[in-house]
Amino acid sequence: MANKQITKASQLKGLSIYQDPKRGTVFYDVFTKRAFNLTSSDVGTYQIYSALLPFSIIVAFLCMSIFSIDMLTTLLIIFGIYIIGAILFRIFFFYKKIEIENYKPTTKNTIPNYLAENYSTATLFVLMFMLLLLTVMTPVYANLTNMNIPNLIASYFVALVTFAFAIFSSIAIYTKKKNNL
Repeated sequence: MANKQITKASQLKGLSIYQDPKRGTVFYDVFTKRAFNLTSSDVGTYQIYSALLPFSIIVAFLCMSIFSIDMLTTLLIIFGIYIIGAILFRIFFFYKKIEIENYKPTTKNTIPNYLAENYSTATLFVLMFMLLLLTVMTPVYANLTNMNIPNLIASYFVALVTFAFAIFSSIAIYTKKKNNL
């Protein structure tokens, strides 16, 4: 199956992306409550920004594997790379775009609604299953390897986050079935 190449700003999707009929594609920064117009020339840079979280996770777990660092340090690396990257993208990319004054998003994008709109039911079931499996296996691994207290807490934190996203996936499945998406 061939991947669709995104070339237009109107094809962008994400929790912070709104397709406004009057203003076109809008990136809404929920932290600063500022909105910015995105054009088709911004598509490549936005795709790099949207890959920031998976990139930070991959780098952190590679560091964990190569340098044998513990779970707590790995989580700190993930958060550090993501937060620094997000701040740098906001400063050097988004804040240089044309700001839309007094923009209020018409609809509220939530994680379950985003998942329901953009993924198939089968994909959501697989995601939910994998997240539930990770929720169970992370604390089991932590207990079997006799991790110290900070790393044990970090492992339980990872399990809690994966369980929350498993719940989001199940809500997305319910929403998808209810609304025939």
